[in-house]
Amino acid sequence: MIQIQRARPLATVRCLRGAAALVAVGLLGAVPSGCSSGPTMAEWADQADGVCAEINAKVESLPDPGNDPVTFGAYITRVRELLTSEQTKLAALEGPDGGEPPAAMADYLKRQLYLIDQLDEAATAGDSARLRSVLDQSARELGPLGRDVAKATGVKKCATTGPVGGEAPATSTTTASVPAASASASTSKTEG
Repeated sequence: MIQIQRARPLATVRCLRGAAALVAVGLLGAVPSGCSSGPTMAEWADQADGVCAEINAKVESLPDPGNDPVTFGAYITRVRELLTSEQTKLAALEGPDGGEPPAAMADYLKRQLYLIDQLDEAATAGDSARLRSVLDQSARELGPLGRDVAKATGVKKCATTGPVGGEAPATSTTTASVPAASASASTSKTEG
């Protein structure tokens, strides 16, 4: 198995330099205060936002799936691939203070992918009513969950939308009036 060693975050390099300076002056065993083995939460959030901004741009560049469940199904398949890539990249980031990436983010991504699977099943079945229902469900669930993730972690580009884009503010209305299978590109492609 090949192991890839990630570059040390700037905070770790600063701590190592500080520790080396203390050793150089003979204070063996002393460690500078405020040092950790990984990025701070703010540094992690910046790294995560970089990953999410990249994926968001790719989702936004996808052609509008329109109202055809078959076309929407192909769109959802591509979105799933992109979100799975995002999940993998975020999981590979060194977590704050050397730990795992925040569980809240992992839970959000799992829920988002679950809803993508539900949309895919509805599209495969040609069930427009189910598609609208799952889009509504994603707005109701992922909007508040995403805001909680953003508050807990400081991310700005991650956890901001439903599974196919689409902002989900606290006061969002349902998409029940959306024709056929999907919300239009104007409501389905914002930060995600």
